[in-house]
Amino acid sequence: MGWLLGLPGVRAALKWLGIVGGAVLAVLMIRRSGERTGRAEAQAETRQEAIEAHERMAEAGRDRPNGRDDVAGRLRNGRF
Repeated sequence: MGWLLGLPGVRAALKWLGIVGGAVLAVLMIRRSGERTGRAEAQAETRQEAIEAHERMAEAGRDRPNGRDDVAGRLRNGRF
């Protein structure tokens, strides 16, 4: 194996192969990092939408009539 590394073109080829391999690996890692960031952003957006929906439901519950008499009163007053 040592004689193979002694050949003039083999060392240069291995050096360039290492450089190119490192660059490809770096690009792949950056891409994965971007995917994770995008996924986290999508989860945060979904979580915010769920919070807003819960707030709308809570607000609707606060404005509901408390009983039959309240419903009848709202109907009479035209506020329903």
